[in-house]
Amino acid sequence: MPSRDKGGQSDARLMALVREGDMEALGDLYERYGGFVDNAILSAAPRLSRSEVEDLCQDVFLAIRKCASKYKEEGRFKSWMYSLAVRTTRERQRKWAIRSRILGMLKGQRLAVSGMDQTAPDVGAMMRMDTGRILEQLPEIQRQVLVLYERDGLKGQEIAELLSLNLNTVWTHLRRAREELNA
Repeated sequence: MPSRDKGGQSDARLMALVREGDMEALGDLYERYGGFVDNAILSAAPRLSRSEVEDLCQDVFLAIRKCASKYKEEGRFKSWMYSLAVRTTRERQRKWAIRSRILGMLKGQRLAVSGMDQTAPDVGAMMRMDTGRILEQLPEIQRQVLVLYERDGLKGQEIAELLSLNLNTVWTHLRRAREELNA
């Protein structure tokens, strides 16, 4: 049976309202599932601090807003929400791992980062200044694909369309860029 809030709105109806731009409906979903999403994030990454979990939870609900137009009521909404929370958490961790490796290359050592925001504040500023220098070493197409995917969060198909490339070519350039950074 679909979940209903105080006003009697089902999850599917709230998603339809979000699709239409109703941010109160998104707020209702947050009230209904915020704690559940926090727990899903912690199940995927138990070492995160409370503030990191809260940031990720917000990211999950922003993702809900972004993908509301694509949402189809198939299966349980709660399962879909859990899957979205775990995917969002893993994507964020992967991005932070790559940034950590880049910073480690700058310092000549790998960094051990348990969470995502465990580094000193000056490390972020240093990383922003020096990341450009490291990325300059990559061929232009690899740099473009890596930045569009990792920093801007575009999907492979979006990058392929933007750069007029075949999707498999996008994945090849992304793999090569990551291999070059890990070398």
